[in-house]
Amino acid sequence: MQRIARFFFAVALIFISSVISINANQGIGLTALYNGVNVRNNLALCLSDFVIIAITVFNNLGKCEQYLFGYGKYCLVRHKKRDLLLINILFKSIGFCVIIVFLRTIVFLLIAKFSTGLEFINYNSLVNFIFINITTLFHLTCIQIVLELSISSFVGLVSSLFYYIISVFLGGTLISNEIYFPLLFMTPNFYMKTRSDLLCEALGLNLINLYIILYSYILLLTITSKLIIKKKDIF
Repeated sequence: MQRIARFFFAVALIFISSVISINANQGIGLTALYNGVNVRNNLALCLSDFVIIAITVFNNLGKCEQYLFGYGKYCLVRHKKRDLLLINILFKSIGFCVIIVFLRTIVFLLIAKFSTGLEFINYNSLVNFIFINITTLFHLTCIQIVLELSISSFVGLVSSLFYYIISVFLGGTLISNEIYFPLLFMTPNFYMKTRSDLLCEALGLNLINLYIILYSYILLLTITSKLIIKKKDIF
C-alpha cells in the first residue's frame, strides 16, 4: 500500500512538473521536454526539472544505509560478497531512473497532446533524450551512493541536489558568457538539448562524446563505491 501511495505521489509531482514546463514554453510542445532549462535559467523551468531530480534522489535516500546498519549483515550472508551487495544497490538505482524517465516522458506526451494538439514527434530526439536523461540521473544517484556509503545519507542527498543546482545555474551563466569547458563537469546540462547543442558546437563534440564522459564518471564512482563498501564495517 505504501509503495502504491508513493507511486501515485510521484506521478502527481511529474504531472505538475510537466504542466509547469509546458506553460513556461508556450507553443513548442514536446520540444520543451528536450530543451530542459533554458540558458537564462528561467525559474519555472528550473523548478520543473528540479522536481524530477528531487523525486529520484529522495527515493534513493537511505538505500545504502539500510545495508550498513543491522540489515546489512543478513544481506551479506545471503549475497555472500559485498560486490553483489553493491550491484544490487546500483541496479535498484538505475531501475528507478528508468521508471522515472519513462513516466516523465509519457506524462509529458499526454499533456502536450491535449494542451497543444501535438501531431509530430521527432523520435530520434525523443530516444536521445530518454537515454541521456536516464544516464545523467544514474550519475547523480552514483554521487549520492558514494557519499552515503562514506559519510551519511543526509550528506549524499544534500550534495546531489546541490550539485544539480550549481550545475544548472552556473551552467547557464557560463554558456551566456561563452565559457564551455567547465560544463564537462556539470553533467545535468547534458540532457538539456539547448545547452548540450551549444556545448558540443563550441568544443567540437557530439552526443557519443557526452555518453563517454558520463560513463567514465559512473565507472569512477562505481569503483570508488566498491572500495568503500569493501572497507566498511557492516556488523
